[in-house]
Amino acid sequence: MIKRQRIMQELEAVLKTITIANGYNTNIGNKVYEYRETDIADAELPCLLYRDSDDIIEITHNLALHTLICEITAIEQAGTGLLRIRNIVADVKRAIQTRRAGIKDTYFSVDITPPPIIVTSVIAGTLPAGTYFYQVVAFLGNVFHTAPSVEVSQVLTAVGGVRISWNAVAGATRYVIYGRQQGNRKGWITHLIGLFHNDTGSIIPDPTENLVNVFDTTGNDLVLQVVPVSVTTDIEHAEKRIAGVKITYQFKYLTFRNSEEVFTYVQ
Repeated sequence: MIKRQRIMQELEAVLKTITIANGYNTNIGNKVYEYRETDIADAELPCLLYRDSDDIIEITHNLALHTLICEITAIEQAGTGLLRIRNIVADVKRAIQTRRAGIKDTYFSVDITPPPIIVTSVIAGTLPAGTYFYQVVAFLGNVFHTAPSVEVSQVLTAVGGVRISWNAVAGATRYVIYGRQQGNRKGWITHLIGLFHNDTGSIIPDPTENLVNVFDTTGNDLVLQVVPVSVTTDIEHAEKRIAGVKITYQFKYLTFRNSEEVFTYVQ
């Protein structure tokens, strides 16, 4: 699935979390629909309609920075009190902001393959006997990065160290090694420009810079930046039956320029 479609699926899932039971002001998340040309039935009000429109692409070297314009329209009965519409708009903004809370906006994920196959081997060191786990993230410059590599492990039957090796990622300027603990709570060990690291035990992993802080709980940073662009009020149906508010967002993401698939999208 291409990244544009994943963004829209994520947006729909986030909007559907807007319920009073989840601590929001409204239950608008129970009626979330893709944009359509047909009329909205009375039984469907109030509701949210969402759609993606323009995808503005800026080419730099071998990368393409996408700015995907998304519109969310909150629709209510015409004449509905302003407080109800304001509550819906506030809920939408809060839901999207909450989704971003665990993602560092200074780090932008890239739709390219993470460092291929990591190999580990035993070397001399001061690590106690046990099982150690590692993942590697490739950075392209100081901002853009890949998803983490597949987790690998190495068993030490006695005191020693672990050598972690990986294949190069095109365009990578450095690699960040996360390790020792299993799962996304691995701490940051070090970064370098080479294709291997000797974990001898001399570095203590930084628990504040773990994979959860860089990625979301699934290990995939879906959107690099979400920018609220505008809020337009008093959108009225020709029959004056419904009115609403349109909220426009920019979703920014990065892809490889030479990947044709990322530019293919079926409306």
